Amino acid sequence: MLLLEYRLIKAGFEVHNIGYPSREEGPDALLQLVGEQVEACCTGDGRVVHFVAHSLGGLIVRAYLDQRPSLRLGRAVLLGTPNQGSRLVDRFGDLQLFELLAGPTAKVLGTDASSFPRQIGLPYYPIGIIAGSRTLNPLSDKLLAGESDGAVALENTKLEGMTDFLIVDTGHTFMRYSAEVAAEVIHFLQHGRFSRSELSGSSIGSPRSDP
Repeated sequence: MLLLEYRLIKAGFEVHNIGYPSREEGPDALLQLVGEQVEACCTGDGRVVHFVAHSLGGLIVRAYLDQRPSLRLGRAVLLGTPNQGSRLVDRFGDLQLFELLAGPTAKVLGTDASSFPRQIGLPYYPIGIIAGSRTLNPLSDKLLAGESDGAVALENTKLEGMTDFLIVDTGHTFMRYSAEVAAEVIHFLQHGRFSRSELSGSSIGSPRSDP
């Protein structure tokens, strides 16, 4: 996330780049670790706090914000987050090698009703979602049953109550490095909308007014 952090700083944001050991801990432990870091850096002084997260990080942010923490919440942008779960996990999650490579949290990111993504509440805050549509793996579209970023099906990034939605021509990993993605993240944080939108000017949710 370092390049995206740099671009956000250039746009005038104070940035705290928060990490977590995704291959070592389950979701409860990751949620606690991220929450502790957010509360140490960003609560208690009345500043507006925005969130930008990639992939699993988007689920952790949503789960954290479910707790309605004591911060002055602004907006959130999720990049390639499997909000409806991952079909790859449905297919390969029971394999021992999968957990060895991806960690314990990855195993609970399926699409069934009991999965971690399906246990998170819907957003009560303005949220923009960016999905990728490029994959370098010709098997991905077949495994994911349609257009994807190579890891997450485009349809599985969508979320009821999302404020805006955008598809970009990039893959799951590389969207973090995209100048176009960074520009759209900044635009959403500043204006509550992407500069271009797949929602044709309409909104699935009701964005709150500028903080």
